Amino acid sequence: MKVTSEMDQCLASLRSIQSSLSTLIVLSKREESKEELYEAILAVREAADDIQKRLETY
Repeated sequence: MKVTSEMDQCLASLRSIQSSLSTLIVLSKREESKEELYEAILAVREAADDIQKRLETY
């Protein structure tokens, strides 16, 4: 049970990070920064999706 709880917490944190990065994209003026932030979002999304899949099979 504890592992599942920690995974849920981690997933929530990743979703929060994803949201913050999205906000930064909107606020960013430099196109290069927007592209880098978008790449970071994709990496965070991949990690979140992996954890979500693990939770579904746990």
